[in-house]
Amino acid sequence: MSTSLPGNLNIQSIKDIDEAIAKLNSAILTAMNLASRSKLINGNYRKLPPNIVKKITFRNQIRKRWQQTYDPRYRRTANRLTNQIRREIRHYDQESWKQWLMSLNQEDNSIYIAARKFSRKYKSHQYWTLMV
Repeated sequence: MSTSLPGNLNIQSIKDIDEAIAKLNSAILTAMNLASRSKLINGNYRKLPPNIVKKITFRNQIRKRWQQTYDPRYRRTANRLTNQIRREIRHYDQESWKQWLMSLNQEDNSIYIAARKFSRKYKSHQYWTLMV
């Protein structure tokens, strides 16, 4: 940042101010892009049902209101909603797991494939950390 921006600017008009702001914004964005990395997440992510998502957004609104006012009623409500959301997500995960297990079929070898995935041992690649 210090090398990309000049030290003392000669500002005479509004146009000069706008140019200086544009240069500062450009320098900040360039520094952010150079300093950060993006991570692509491949694969299926868990999609929650809409009723749980609505509760999560409502809980976030209540938590934000608590952070603004520090009223203990909002905090209690947010904590209660958090516990409800946890229970509902746990129940949803159990139901999805049960549905997936019930969908396994012997004719298409899906039981064999699932059992094979769970019976394999995980191999950690510790030798990569030694080489790097």
